[in-house]
Amino acid sequence: MSESNPESKNLQQVMQQIVETRVARAVSPSLAAAFWQRGELRASWLLGDADGQGSEPQLDTAYRIASCTKSFTAAAVLLLRERGQLNLDLGLAELLPELRIVGTGMPTVRMLLSMSAGLPTDNPWADRQESLDQDGMRKLMLGGIRLVRLPDEGYEYSNLSYALLGQLIERVSGVEYRRFIETEFLAPLGMNSTGFDQTVPASGGLAVGFRSRVGEPSSAGEGELASRSFWQPQPFSSPGQFSAIGGLFSTLRDLARWASWLSDAFTEGPTPTQQASDDAVLSRAARREMQQIHTLIGSDDGGLATGYGFGLFVQQHPERGKTVSHSGGYPGFSSQMVWHPESSSVLIGFENASYAKVGELLTALLAEILEGTPRQQAEPWPEALKAKAAVEALLWNWDDNLARSIFAENVELDKSFPERRAELGSLLDLVGPLQHKPASGPTVITAAQLAWSMPTERGELCCKISLSPLAEPLVQELELSALPESR
Repeated sequence: MSESNPESKNLQQVMQQIVETRVARAVSPSLAAAFWQRGELRASWLLGDADGQGSEPQLDTAYRIASCTKSFTAAAVLLLRERGQLNLDLGLAELLPELRIVGTGMPTVRMLLSMSAGLPTDNPWADRQESLDQDGMRKLMLGGIRLVRLPDEGYEYSNLSYALLGQLIERVSGVEYRRFIETEFLAPLGMNSTGFDQTVPASGGLAVGFRSRVGEPSSAGEGELASRSFWQPQPFSSPGQFSAIGGLFSTLRDLARWASWLSDAFTEGPTPTQQASDDAVLSRAARREMQQIHTLIGSDDGGLATGYGFGLFVQQHPERGKTVSHSGGYPGFSSQMVWHPESSSVLIGFENASYAKVGELLTALLAEILEGTPRQQAEPWPEALKAKAAVEALLWNWDDNLARSIFAENVELDKSFPERRAELGSLLDLVGPLQHKPASGPTVITAAQLAWSMPTERGELCCKISLSPLAEPLVQELELSALPESR
């Protein structure tokens, strides 16, 4: 671990142990991973043999990032939409007339972006298609593509969807896909060590991809990456018509720049990683749109929802908030980028072994980082804080005229003031009268929603308010409950 300065020494030790456990498994000749928070490099792990010649990886060593490329493709589509050149809800028949669909229904651009077009999962096949030339792509589309389900009927990870998006970008913009990404994103964002082939100008050199030799056990010792004799180098595929699914090479620094630029879309003002020209590349609204769940993959009883946005996976956790990521697997390489916008945490990881799943490492590291990172509350509207004080005064001494000055008109219609006074009296019968002691909270649920509790003789009166969406908001909802003290 190098260049580390985490706020917690214990966190540093735990993260180091997670990395050492990964290295001991000898899943790849090299590991390159790094953690940024609020724009500052907090930790990096640069271990093993990046090129088969004994060169250790650096922050500026280029690895193939594979399907992390899809986020660039999605951003390009949204940029064309912002310029008024592309409608996301157009069917493919109108945009790619030579494309023959075998099955019922016609996917739209939006469905391609969100992995809901109905095309089947195709990783093994698609990963070998990158170098397909234009004539081969045309034959593929004329020959027909088969749907496995009705469009917009659910999630199915499809590389072909993003290859077709690459075709749309070229048709609509009149610019070759790779050139469009280079000129519209890489150059403006200063990603000078990112590109589509082996000539990528990375100062730390180029990582070579490997796969394990079949039938040969690893000779690596505990805590060591696997020996060279165990690994067989893999040839690089050349750029082609499937480059939109995973053709980019990049470095830890450059991909962190990309991830931070996407993450910064959730902030209103300047951030440590924000530059004046960033919003001119693609609007914050479009970048946020990429990072919303458009196709649900699954959810659990704990409230965790996982889905696909546009070129990105999104997880929405009830307590930790949103995390955004994408993995990449190509012959010879494994990559992962993941970020937590609320804490401005970014993790990037590479390994140079086929489908090594470096994302397992980054998932574990991020869990530890978030465990020690307190959640940031939203900033409440000033009117919400004033409403809280007014509601407390009302609960101490109910007055209908005061209530009508605090509440929106629906409140009295939803439940009459006599009913509300009776409800308040019943709750105070359970926990005793209010006490002149400081209230707890508030918890800021959103800028327009607050929750807090007022101390009573034998417990607490729990309060929650929600304000209306007008320029001069009033309380549209008041929820009260009693919490007796435990004995």
